[in-house]
Amino acid sequence: MVAGGWAWSPQRCGRACLGDLGSMLALSQEAMVAQELHDAAEAGDTMRVKQLLPGLGAEQAAWLRGALMRSVYENQVRVVYVLLEVSASIEAVDDLGQTPLHWAARRGFEGMARMLLNRKAAVGSRNLEGVTPLHLAVEQNFGPIVQLLLQHHADPCLAAQDGRTALHVAADCGSAVAVAVLLEAKPEGSPLMEVESSRGETALVRAAARGQAAIAQLLLRTGADTEHRNLWGQSALFLAALGGHVGSATVLLDAGASVNSAAMDGATPLHTAVDRGHTQVVELLLWHRANAAAKAKGSRTPLHTAAERGCLEAAEALLANGAEIDARAEEGRTPLSCVATRGHAAVARRLLAAGADPQALDVLKQTALHAAASAGRVEVADLLISRRVRVEQEDAAGRTPMLLALAFKQEGMVRLLLKRGGELPEDVASLPEMQPLIQEVENELLQEQLKEVESGKLKEQLVEAEQDFESARQQLLRLCTLTCTVSTATVIQHNETQLAAAREQVRATHLYERGLADHLKAAERALAEAILETKRQRQLVERLRARVEELKAGRGPQAEQLKALAREIVEAKRVDAAAVQDEARLAAQGEEARQKITALQEQLVGLISDGDQLAVELSSVRADLDKWNAQKEEAAQLHAKAHSLLNRTMPNNLLASGSRPATRSGNNA
Repeated sequence: MVAGGWAWSPQRCGRACLGDLGSMLALSQEAMVAQELHDAAEAGDTMRVKQLLPGLGAEQAAWLRGALMRSVYENQVRVVYVLLEVSASIEAVDDLGQTPLHWAARRGFEGMARMLLNRKAAVGSRNLEGVTPLHLAVEQNFGPIVQLLLQHHADPCLAAQDGRTALHVAADCGSAVAVAVLLEAKPEGSPLMEVESSRGETALVRAAARGQAAIAQLLLRTGADTEHRNLWGQSALFLAALGGHVGSATVLLDAGASVNSAAMDGATPLHTAVDRGHTQVVELLLWHRANAAAKAKGSRTPLHTAAERGCLEAAEALLANGAEIDARAEEGRTPLSCVATRGHAAVARRLLAAGADPQALDVLKQTALHAAASAGRVEVADLLISRRVRVEQEDAAGRTPMLLALAFKQEGMVRLLLKRGGELPEDVASLPEMQPLIQEVENELLQEQLKEVESGKLKEQLVEAEQDFESARQQLLRLCTLTCTVSTATVIQHNETQLAAAREQVRATHLYERGLADHLKAAERALAEAILETKRQRQLVERLRARVEELKAGRGPQAEQLKALAREIVEAKRVDAAAVQDEARLAAQGEEARQKITALQEQLVGLISDGDQLAVELSSVRADLDKWNAQKEEAAQLHAKAHSLLNRTMPNNLLASGSRPATRSGNNA
């Protein structure tokens, strides 16, 4: 069978035409000539073919048909030309209903196909299955022959008996070159993209179902419908997910295909991907926001399907994307109940870890343990019992898991339930055939209890040993503490004495610093007052100078008085200059004292380690401060002397002048 589903055999292309006739005439001269003709045609011996043609006899048409088919099959163009010239039919068919053009297209012989088409071979001829030469050419992805047939008006929309067009066949076989040629030659408005096969599938649906991502992309670029459904309501994305074709699914999703498109039974692409165990497709669909809670027929979610199939990776992906862990399917079954029936312990463990309710009841009032007991899933049942599931829980008919295990003859489950606290009905427990099982379970329980007791004794001994070790460690620690206390007591006492002395020195230094700061503030206030007094003296001198100038411009007889006044002014200026110098010196000394205080503050950091040096520094500062106070008193005396001199001299001169403005100036001064 070929990829497209059509049978062919090179032995049948010519020899089958002989049928029983060749066998009956095998010994005749005509049959021998015909056989030789076929061999010559197959070998391409044109001269020999021409020599043998006259000896064919009455069955010439049948012999020519066989020779023609064999020469076409072997691509003997010149022999075919000779045979056609001697009345061989270009539309001759073999027992498959295929013409020479079918075989030329099937074998990919472009020259042969071109010669046959030029001699008017029917481009749309069909074999017994309705297949045209174009179908066979695209099946083998022979792009040049596809193009040649289309140039001779082959109809790409012509369908075979299965409803498939050439584009369907190309999509099925992955013939990308043929698809490109067909799409390029497609006339505008042609229904080629929408033609449905007998299954209701377009070429895009077939490409997606076969995982032909490149062809699907070509079809989508030409405007193929992503939402077309087949007879079962399955979209292209659904079939891609069904086959686990990640590439095709990606192409369709990128083109905008609906990620939640449901088939007739309500199943989405996510359902079918989980059902087939295609984890990569599941993750791809969830990444494109597929609905993890979508419900198919029977209200089954993808998580129900993952639980039944035992797909742990798919279950984890669904739980991570919002799947409802206790969703109810038909008859109220949860995913945990489904996994209990199938016995997938790993998935059951994952569901329980994610918070599945082991006590959830279905419509029959059965828990997951009932389902596990009925199916004999011992590992899952043991896991459920470890999660505190009630072993004696009765369903709507009053049946416990033990009764269900007995009803379905699950001996392993009966044994487990007995060990985990289940009880046999009295009528069953009294049966002779049950006594060996009961005795065996009791022995196993007794052995487990003995192991637990032995294990408990070992634990008690271990605890006692740990307590003894801790007691010894505490005693050793106390001994070490006492030894350290005796050896270090003297050192600690000496250090504490030194620390107390250092703290006392720091406190005294802080007190002295505050006193020194107060003295500095007082000196700054005295300096500010001296500066203010100097400004006032300068203003007085300026007013006196103005008065002298006024007197110079006035009367002459007062020259002597003016000279005397000038001398007094000079003397006042000298005194004022001396006061200014004293003021500058006082300011410099104040700045020096301030710098020393700053240095003293910096030295306080090291005072604890060097007390003697601090005392020397403080003595130096105290001497400097005394000197500065003496100088301040001297400057104050100079200021007072200058002030008294001005007050003593200026009023007499101003009164002697008899000038009212002078008197006003003197008063102001």
